[in-house]
Amino acid sequence: MKTKDITIIGISASIICVTSPIAIPMISGVPITLQTIIIPLMASIIGKKKGLISTLIYVLIGLIGIPVFSGYKGGIGAILSPTGGFILSFPLMAYIGGYFFENYKNKLMLYIGVIISNVINYVVGIMWFMWFVKMPLKETIIILVVPYILVTIIKIIITVEVGKVVKKNYF
Repeated sequence: MKTKDITIIGISASIICVTSPIAIPMISGVPITLQTIIIPLMASIIGKKKGLISTLIYVLIGLIGIPVFSGYKGGIGAILSPTGGFILSFPLMAYIGGYFFENYKNKLMLYIGVIISNVINYVVGIMWFMWFVKMPLKETIIILVVPYILVTIIKIIITVEVGKVVKKNYF
């Protein structure tokens, strides 16, 4: 790996760490966060491999106790909680989003890639939540998906539109 790549990964991980704790609390206990926009956005710009590595660094930084997760949480307790599945899905979310931006120029395909990465985030997060709280699927979807649909759509649009422009002009 080149020094430039290491620097890009470090900057990306830093941006994820700085923006991710910012959260808007929700009744469900799962806040609206910048994680689910900044992770696929960074990966769309820097690519699947560097996006994956920077996201893994972010998760590891949080696991060792530095409060970089939503709501300024850190440590293994953040993962071993009902919402920990969302965090665990972030590296895969980055890889898939980055993969589509590396391999497709067609805007429809970019949208499909970011949608897939968000669906993975939801599926892993929902399954983890259900396992922790022993809640049926229907109720979990009502709590963890329905209130977030509009925000997720906005995040997907921003990711594709900003990612495409930044990648084209700067990377």
